[in-house]
Amino acid sequence: MKKLILLFVFVPMFLFSQSKREQKKYSEIVDLIEQNELELAREQANKLLEKNKEWKKPHLLLSHISIEERDFEDAEIEFFNYYNKNSVSSSYPVFLLAEMFYKVGEYAMALRNFYLSATLSGEENKYKRYIDNCRFAIDSKENPVEFEFENMGENINSELSEYLPFISTDGNDFIFTRLIENEKGELQEDFYQSKNMSGIWSSS
Repeated sequence: MKKLILLFVFVPMFLFSQSKREQKKYSEIVDLIEQNELELAREQANKLLEKNKEWKKPHLLLSHISIEERDFEDAEIEFFNYYNKNSVSSSYPVFLLAEMFYKVGEYAMALRNFYLSATLSGEENKYKRYIDNCRFAIDSKENPVEFEFENMGENINSELSEYLPFISTDGNDFIFTRLIENEKGELQEDFYQSKNMSGIWSSS
């Protein structure tokens, strides 16, 4: 999660009118966050904001700190203290925020930000799968039903973490997410699809 949120934090420095000293301090706070020195990082980020009230970027640091502390509501507030909800240029950063909420199971927060990103970008179809999954997860939490887990077989299930299954209305497509390790040994989420071929699911 850290690497995803650091995309918010490392907005190009040359876009802002802060001193080199402030830039250096900003980078030092990023290091503190990576070292999990969150209390000190928050203190230093607030000092940056106090010294230069026109410089909004430290709000991204505070957003990142709140995410690490799992205070997601505050993280969202700080995020939008920097990003403009009405700007098209905010579409991709908002998508990343929504994706982060999605991955940690904050589906209501994810849903509203997927909607916002879709509205800003004008590409609603691009977000449909995320939005449908969020709606399903929210409805499942609000209206739980008893059911038995069933292994779908080796063509779908593996030793890895798999979740958020979606079956098409005709019952022929099975879509789900799986956490896999990339070349750096970091976990990343990918979508997989299996097709029902005469009662047998194809390898995903």
